[in-house]
Amino acid sequence: MSVTEPADLRTGELPASVSGMAYPSAAKPVFFGHYWLTGTPVLQAKNALCLDYSAGKEGPLMSYLMDGDAPLSLKHLQNHAA
Repeated sequence: MSVTEPADLRTGELPASVSGMAYPSAAKPVFFGHYWLTGTPVLQAKNALCLDYSAGKEGPLMSYLMDGDAPLSLKHLQNHAA
C-alpha cells in the first residue's frame, strides 16, 4: 500500500483486504527501500526493515549487518553518512 502523504493514512486496524497482503511474520527477513523515510530508523516488523532514509536527499545511506539467523535488531543497522 502506498500513499502520497503519510498524513493521509488512516489510524486504527487495517481492513482485512489489506492486512491479508502483509509480509508473513514467519517469513525470512526482508529489506526494502525507496520510501524516503526520515527520523530515527525503526523495524517495520520483526522481520522487515526499510533501509532508505532519504539517501538521495542528503539523508544517510543505511545498511544492515546480518548476524546469522538472529532476529533483526536495530543494533546491526549501519549509518553510512557522507
